[in-house]
Amino acid sequence: MLLKKFKQLNIKLVDPFGIGGRVWQTNQSHELIMNTNPNYVTVFTDDKVQIDGPIVAGPNLFQWLQTEAIDYIEQRNFTMKAQFLAEIEALKPTEYASRGLFGVYLNWFYDYLQTRLTEGTTLEVVEEEALSVTPVVGTDQYVVKTSNYALTADNVVMALGHFENKPTPEQVTLRRFALDHDVTYVYPMQPQEYALKELPAGKPMIIRGLGLSFIDAMAMLTIGRGGKFTRDVDGYLRYEPSGKEPKIIAGSRIGVPLRSKGTNQKKRMENWYHLASSRRTGLTSMTVKVN
Repeated sequence: MLLKKFKQLNIKLVDPFGIGGRVWQTNQSHELIMNTNPNYVTVFTDDKVQIDGPIVAGPNLFQWLQTEAIDYIEQRNFTMKAQFLAEIEALKPTEYASRGLFGVYLNWFYDYLQTRLTEGTTLEVVEEEALSVTPVVGTDQYVVKTSNYALTADNVVMALGHFENKPTPEQVTLRRFALDHDVTYVYPMQPQEYALKELPAGKPMIIRGLGLSFIDAMAMLTIGRGGKFTRDVDGYLRYEPSGKEPKIIAGSRIGVPLRSKGTNQKKRMENWYHLASSRRTGLTSMTVKVN
């Protein structure tokens, strides 16, 4: 897409969930984690990116967590503030951050962008769903409609992200069966939106599929309810229930869960971890072994 040059540039981000979108909400269950190590996640560019605009370097997620994150979080009223601060203290670059914490990083980045706006530039979030994008006849413009706005734009960038699939015929059949037999059936959806808190302890629930969403649901229904996973002297992982869990019945066509995330053994972030930890704690030297 070829962008025109404007004396005045007004950017509007249209998303019903605001900064972070649907997946990276800061108030979601803290048991939901990312799929990528924090030292490989960034919203900044570097000299490897081939673009016409300027290269603006900045901290990746882990670097930000080790420098500016604590002050930023302490100055704001995030619902999960205490959990975020505890997570930052313990998180290693080869582990996995919570999705909510990445949402905080995105909020910080939006605030950072506001400090870089020129006199002829504005940046605003419209927390509504974009219902349609229609070309304006006889012009190069478009109209983006939401429930309350009709926004005229010279250029539209559509970042659709995650969206719901239409129910399959089989899913519709299961839903009808559930309604006829007083059973709750939930279509596949975003894990952070499951109404799992309404499920009482001890009640049987069936989870179909053993992929990522199963892992998310299991985490929220186990450690999210006070249970603990520990390793015994032989290295086997054992679960200590809290008594608040439902009875989970799970299965899939392959019959076994997907493999878990492997341990990241790369060492390239060790020097940065040493430096950032020393700066944040005030230590003159520090040795950190990254597993």
